[in-house]
Amino acid sequence: MPANAVMVILNVDDPNGRQLTEMLMANADWQPHRDPGEIPFTRGLAMRDGIQDLIGALDPYEAEKLQSMAGFGVVMMDRGVVAVFAAEEVSA
Repeated sequence: MPANAVMVILNVDDPNGRQLTEMLMANADWQPHRDPGEIPFTRGLAMRDGIQDLIGALDPYEAEKLQSMAGFGVVMMDRGVVAVFAAEEVSA
């Protein structure tokens, strides 16, 4: 994985997740996921610096975790919470 990227997993209907989803996937139609009762999530890679700045305004503690992380990071946003995790390589 590129060192300058992070994986993002965002609840599209969460206020914080919606903001970032609009930046990453502007004008995406999420209604087809909502109609059958699903919760839409955005998943993908984003540039680490931009995500670092955004979560710094939302949760300074989690932003510090991402900044101090040497490896690949995962950023999740759901139910008003921002969480940062270190990704671990898993072999089958």
